[in-house]
Amino acid sequence: QGPPPVPLHHISFGLTCYEKWASVFFKGRNKLVKEVDMKVLGRVMRKARMDYGLSSTTVANAIGVDRSTINKYENGLRMPTLVNLLKFCRLFRVTIDELISTSLF
Repeated sequence: QGPPPVPLHHISFGLTCYEKWASVFFKGRNKLVKEVDMKVLGRVMRKARMDYGLSSTTVANAIGVDRSTINKYENGLRMPTLVNLLKFCRLFRVTIDELISTSLF
């Protein structure tokens, strides 16, 4: 098992990180959204969750979404919102750059 997840009340989002990725996720205006392989991103997200030994329900509750949403992310059926992706990254102590860079075509 990895280190314990960061409690969400200790999470503060860096504005520069948010600004950097905002154009990628909002309304699909940036081509990078189409370049992210959602299935690969989902596998990376699932591996992070499993490395910490957490259930999808636990992660869903920590992020503030339904368990089925986490399952859709992990199965590559849905792209996480930027806010949810940032919460996921902070929870598992990875940067959004690390998570996304492994998921590009």
